[in-house]
Amino acid sequence: MSANIPTNSQSPSAIHANNLTTHQRLQILFHLVDETVESSHSIEKTRAQLVKILSKLDAKANSARDAATYKDIITERSEVMTMLNQSALDRERNNKSLGEIEHAWQLTFAQAQEEIDEEDLKKAGEYRVVIEKLKFFEVDLYREACSR
Repeated sequence: MSANIPTNSQSPSAIHANNLTTHQRLQILFHLVDETVESSHSIEKTRAQLVKILSKLDAKANSARDAATYKDIITERSEVMTMLNQSALDRERNNKSLGEIEHAWQLTFAQAQEEIDEEDLKKAGEYRVVIEKLKFFEVDLYREACSR
């Protein structure tokens, strides 16, 4: 790939500012979807683990027999909450990336439907389905984690 292909630090829509072929754009978008899906799974897994830890800490705090133990538990709980809040920001950033990727899909399709072959269109459609399923997966995983 050439040096003008965006890296992870660039916006998905930046591919349209570069002089890339449709095939190169689709490759970048496929890669970005893969990375974002993987990141979302990791974020949700971490969030589920943090919710479990919070639940255990709450149970410990309820059964604490002295003020010092209670204070230590509350301090630890506060640290876990900070990590959970950070993961919420990570999730928000990932959701924004998904939106940017979806917008880049639309631009790519609008500009080049005739020049890409049937196989690229089929694969692009499959990734669009993955994006939609991921959005539902995040909601389901979060609900499941909160219900534990």
